[in-house]
Amino acid sequence: MDRFQEDIFKVFERARAHSRSDSQVSAVCTKIVQGFVSYLCEAVTRLAKY
Repeated sequence: MDRFQEDIFKVFERARAHSRSDSQVSAVCTKIVQGFVSYLCEAVTRLAKY
C-alpha cells in the first residue's frame, strides 16, 4: 500500500508542479489528494477494528 500511496501522491505533485498555483488543475489535485488521504484514514481505522 505504501508504494501505491507514494505513486498517487507523485502523480498529483507533478500535476501541481506543471500548473499555476491558482489554476483549476491545482485546486482539483488538492481536493483529490485530500479525499484520498481521508479515504485511507477511514480504511485503516476500519481494518484496525478487525
